[in-house]
Amino acid sequence: MSWTNNHGESQRLASDAEAELRMGNSEAAKSLYGAAAEAELAALSSLERTQQRTRGITAVSAASLFMKGGELGEAEAFSLAMLGDRDLPEFALSELKAILRTVWSEMELLAAGLNFSKRDLFVAVRGGEVFTGGAPLDLIIRKIEEVRALFYRTVEWVSGLPLRLRGGPSYDIQQIFRPWLLHAPPSSYQFAVRLQSAPQMEFEFGRSIPAIEEIAGNFISILALAANEPDAGLAALVEDQGYRTTFLKLARNLAPTGRAFSELEIREGAPENEPTAVFREESRTRLNENIKRTLPTAPEVPHQRIQLKGILRAVHLDKDWLELTVRGQPEQHIRIDHTGDIIDDIVGPMINRPVIVDVLGSAAGRYRFQDIQAEE
Repeated sequence: MSWTNNHGESQRLASDAEAELRMGNSEAAKSLYGAAAEAELAALSSLERTQQRTRGITAVSAASLFMKGGELGEAEAFSLAMLGDRDLPEFALSELKAILRTVWSEMELLAAGLNFSKRDLFVAVRGGEVFTGGAPLDLIIRKIEEVRALFYRTVEWVSGLPLRLRGGPSYDIQQIFRPWLLHAPPSSYQFAVRLQSAPQMEFEFGRSIPAIEEIAGNFISILALAANEPDAGLAALVEDQGYRTTFLKLARNLAPTGRAFSELEIREGAPENEPTAVFREESRTRLNENIKRTLPTAPEVPHQRIQLKGILRAVHLDKDWLELTVRGQPEQHIRIDHTGDIIDDIVGPMINRPVIVDVLGSAAGRYRFQDIQAEE
């Protein structure tokens, strides 16, 4: 068969594997990925050595398919062999090295006997101050923390736990479910997240633990709906108003304001797959519109809606207030009351950082809290 036929067959098998993976049939997906890799090898063998670019593309595809199929030994041996082929173009050699690094990481994880979800997430941050392979440390740490917060909220929601307003996730949950940060191939600035679960057991008070694949599937669905259908779509999945609003606010934290970065993209399965969710400036605007519909109604006494910008200096949620420092001559320290059920893991990362606070201002110069978001 020709390269065209073999490569086409490989693409068909890989597409079928992706479909099986989305349905949770990981073993069937692995088998199809393996068959796709074999078809790609047949396509590679039909090429002349002078067809350097096509050989490079096909070699990278075969190595990636072996890895996706869980055939790590085959992926390792094939990648090492192709790295010795100096007729391959530089881009292919670079991508094969990245695949090889990922394969070795996978081998180490298997040797450690850890139980992971079969679904990886690749988070890429682009634009603004971010360039290929590099980004401000504080920005990336914030994004990692925001993904982590959303993950633990998903665990609590799927487990049927009451909405947590104060503090972090329980010790039990943190021990049973852990998001891991893994190496990802360079693409602007990118990191991979994989979800780990301990062996099956029970939460305190006898509540059973959901399967890691159920957690992963819902986590991915919430991200996708928050980015694409934050109103009706997310409401259909998450009926509880408190949880839904929390997910909207956590997703808004992921979206850019256009200053430090311009786009955050999340892909499921592999970095070359189509994006699951893309957060841009317009995403933040759309999420804000949905969140505003959930805000408490204004009291009957006259108030003016105001948006304040400054540095969040102090938070005292038990006493129902926060303090904002507004730069200027002179600098102002503004106390904002009635914070209500504002949630710790939404506001906590914003302390000592620029924020935008929506308030109701009274004629007496007092401010009543409505909403808060980070200003990147």
